[in-house]
Amino acid sequence: MKSPLSYLFVSIILLIVFSSCSSKYIWTDVNRTAPAIQRNTVEGEMISFPDEGRITVIHFFTITEPVSRASLKPFQEVYDRLDKKNGVQVLSVNVGWGVSESQLKTALSKENVTYPVVFDGQRMVQNKFQVSSVPQTAIVNKNGIVDWVMHGYRDDIDFAQKIINKVNQL
Repeated sequence: MKSPLSYLFVSIILLIVFSSCSSKYIWTDVNRTAPAIQRNTVEGEMISFPDEGRITVIHFFTITEPVSRASLKPFQEVYDRLDKKNGVQVLSVNVGWGVSESQLKTALSKENVTYPVVFDGQRMVQNKFQVSSVPQTAIVNKNGIVDWVMHGYRDDIDFAQKIINKVNQL
């Protein structure tokens, strides 16, 4: 028979594991300067972000994690509704967990992603933005300050509309 202490230990471990799952979301008011990044997209286009004088929405994800991959389609809606119409810079960063750039390109094609995607195989962008879990979406204001970070993704909320609402508040 196991001791009550072992049941407590297992319960705590399960609580930690399930509370860190990315199937939930939470907004964090960050208020810190965003690092300036210049990288190539998977299509070979040089991109600088955040773009000074514009609101920038950056979605961090990995194609290998199901919840993170599920967030790509709703983020496409964010891009379609905000990018050129409202002068908002919208892009995504794949943190490269267990996938090559060519595998990423194939997966993005299957998901019909048309927004700019940066492959961050060295995790340089991830580290500079202090991304500890994915999916995660950062909103940088026109002054280069990370105003909000949305942690996680749930398909039972209007993910795209929640991001657009935050952008409209800036």
